[in-house]
Amino acid sequence: MAQIFTVRPNGSGLKQITISADFCGSPRWTSDNQHIVAYCMTAQQIMASRVTDPPAGSATQLVISAARH
Repeated sequence: MAQIFTVRPNGSGLKQITISADFCGSPRWTSDNQHIVAYCMTAQQIMASRVTDPPAGSATQLVISAARH
């Protein structure tokens, strides 16, 4: 399991962005710097997505955070 957090440059304001029993990764700020977009997948879905022809049901869940503080 891997989650995504934000924190201010001074180390304050630690905030968990994702709440998932899966692996969440590749976080990116949107172009307006107001939201974070990331994916959350099970370990099985991650491995399945690495093959040439992923099986049905290995879709990725996109997660978008609340507005930036």
